Amino acid sequence: MDKTIIALAVCAIVTGLLALIVGAMLIITYVIFNSVFKRSEARGSIDAPMSKKTIKMNVKLFGSTFDDYVNKYIKSNLEKVANVETQELEISSDDGLKLKGFFTPAPKQSDITVLCIHGYRSNGIGDFAGLLPIFREKNYNYLTINHRAHGKSEGQYIGFGTLDYLDTRKWIDEINKIVPNGKIIIYGISMGSATAMLLSKLDLPNNVICAIADCGYTSVWDELSYQVKHLYKMPVKPLLNLVESWCISKAKYDFTTDTPLKAVAEAKIPILFIHGGNDVFVPTFMVNKCFDACTSEKELLIVENAGHAQAHMINPKLYEDTFFAFVEKHLNAYDDIATA
Repeated sequence: MDKTIIALAVCAIVTGLLALIVGAMLIITYVIFNSVFKRSEARGSIDAPMSKKTIKMNVKLFGSTFDDYVNKYIKSNLEKVANVETQELEISSDDGLKLKGFFTPAPKQSDITVLCIHGYRSNGIGDFAGLLPIFREKNYNYLTINHRAHGKSEGQYIGFGTLDYLDTRKWIDEINKIVPNGKIIIYGISMGSATAMLLSKLDLPNNVICAIADCGYTSVWDELSYQVKHLYKMPVKPLLNLVESWCISKAKYDFTTDTPLKAVAEAKIPILFIHGGNDVFVPTFMVNKCFDACTSEKELLIVENAGHAQAHMINPKLYEDTFFAFVEKHLNAYDDIATA
């Protein structure tokens, strides 16, 4: 057979194999993108039944205390606020999505409102269950929100904070309509913590007193690459690059332009950083990076033996003492300036 024909045949075979590999990678990463970023109703509900596989995965991600966290800590605390008065609110995002929030007034008239920003595939009621009863004891109003692609809010793709911080900025304006001349505390957990950090770089109304950022990540890229490499033992590149390409195409954002780590370097409000010492979902080293990068007034609390989002459950006294000392310090400073 002519050598030229053989060479062409080999070239065609190699090209075909490469096309198959590229095609397979695109399909695989599209499936991964959808599983991570696309809306899923059941996974955002604490009442949704979980398979044995899901339970096993959650224990891997959140630690052996995951069952206690969901079935004891969250549910027992929710019972304390199950029958309180709540007002459903709605805003529109810049890209036209209807987003829902739930405002709970304090037992007595109050000018202090906590804006509760929930985590990935979660909800405001579940993530903040431990603190909501205490906010009522302190006579604080609170607003829990549904991020885009969560709960009652519209949207097909999760924003990972990158889209959510601009949505959440609108909730600040909504609070100011309901509680004019009030004071606002920003409180985020996990993805909500990333959102809070991203918010901190904006020129916010001067009645936004401070932010509490509990177990947030440095960037979407860092968070996903950590999980791919350390939890799933897979190569980060080119897998994550292709997933990011799908995200740019479908959800309209990338993983590195807007990041919490960059944002806190421009922070304009005081931030209390909180993290669990045993967090393997968002590793603890990330909070140290964010704390070091933060240019505003800041404090750091590491709760030993706490897994992801479980710092309050593991050491409620330390958490509450630190949380409210920080909040009250900055509330008092705001009042002093206002009355000067």
